[in-house]
Amino acid sequence: RWPALFEEVRAVLNGYPKLRLSQGRK
Repeated sequence: RWPALFEEVRAVLNGYPKLRLSQGRK
């Protein structure tokens, strides 16, 4: 259960900069 949660958090952290740039363009 924990490993899956860690992977999800890691994916969010990896995608965060892209989301931030998307919102910045708006």
